[in-house]
Amino acid sequence: MKFSGKIASSEFLINTATLIGGTSIAQVLPLIFAPLISRLFSTDDFSVYGVFVSIYAILGTVITLRYEPAVMLPDDDRKSLDVVFLSLFSSLLLTILFFVIVVLFKYPIAGLFNIERTDAFWLILVPPAAFFLAANNILITWFNRKKQYKTISANRIVRNGLLTGSNIGLGFAKTGFFGLILSQIISDCIAALYYLSVFFRKALPSGFTLKKKNLIAVGSEYRDFPKFVLPSTFVDTVSAQLPILLIAALYSKELSGSYFFAFRILAIPIAVIGSAFAQTFYQKFVASVHSSDFEGALRFMKRSWLLLASIIIVPALLLLGAGEPLFAFIFGNEWTESGKIASVLILYIMFAFVSSPTSTTYIALGMQKYNLIFSLIVISYRFLAIYTGYLMNNFYLGLYMLVCCEMLEIVIYNAVVYKKMKQLIQSNKQ
Repeated sequence: MKFSGKIASSEFLINTATLIGGTSIAQVLPLIFAPLISRLFSTDDFSVYGVFVSIYAILGTVITLRYEPAVMLPDDDRKSLDVVFLSLFSSLLLTILFFVIVVLFKYPIAGLFNIERTDAFWLILVPPAAFFLAANNILITWFNRKKQYKTISANRIVRNGLLTGSNIGLGFAKTGFFGLILSQIISDCIAALYYLSVFFRKALPSGFTLKKKNLIAVGSEYRDFPKFVLPSTFVDTVSAQLPILLIAALYSKELSGSYFFAFRILAIPIAVIGSAFAQTFYQKFVASVHSSDFEGALRFMKRSWLLLASIIIVPALLLLGAGEPLFAFIFGNEWTESGKIASVLILYIMFAFVSSPTSTTYIALGMQKYNLIFSLIVISYRFLAIYTGYLMNNFYLGLYMLVCCEMLEIVIYNAVVYKKMKQLIQSNKQ
């Protein structure tokens, strides 16, 4: 197609293909073995695991103070390295703080999500798991800056291979939800150690010295990230995890486990293609903006949307019409409810997949304040949708409300950045 042919005319396609190739291989393993894993663990197991993933995802985002996107911005690699270390130190200090909090309040936290007191022990694992997640995210940004996509892809394959292998081994050992949690920690830990090893062996230039004054300087220079990006990302991450946390708190374990499993399966296209595309999209989009080529940036963004839409449309229509029988056949009869949920969620997933690169444009264009506004709106309607379903004793009413709001928000979100690009093009011509 014409638009995909133009995208292919640069190293962007090579970089994206490298990331997508590695990510695809990484995701193939859990996808291939998902029918086995779904038979080794119950919906109740996935309910507890879903709460763990939600909490550690929130903490993993917060503890960096969201300095890691700034790793891409300096022209000077040495300044970028200071941002990396600032993010890592922030993550380590806040991990210790949250660990103390969890140790003191693990039972009340467990009670919020209908988790038995005897099962609350796993909560103390959340802060260290969040640190491993944060370290991965920080260093992925650095390797993306250096265009070391093979390093990122290889580590994703190892990371998901470990996750899948641990799931299967611990599943056969009948470890229940703890096996799912432990698998996540093992895979994230080893991936983070690999990135750190490569970073310290190859990234630091000869004579590099870490200085406190440099950390303070970059912390001050990029203070808009903790001021604006952190609040919006925190709210956004909480809102992303809010449905599973609310369903776990308000509904049965079976329903929350079914929702989490369905969403996990449907999120694979975003993980395989969307996130890889977004990383390389960000680099190319930033380069176009820095050179004031706003028309080129806008064309690139529109072609990216069209390309992603052409990828997702057929599987989305298939799941929309046959979600329940597909899930029951592939994953087992216990997951029929997940198939029903998936046939509703797929509409939102389709819109999110097409829009996956757009959030990085807000950072590149200095529109972080808008992110906060959108994040507050999103967390509000997600809470209201799920809670309305609970009040009406109709889970699917809440789910349909949620999906409709999601699609409308994504359309508006993209329209805002499109309008901003048009304004920049007009200003550039004057």
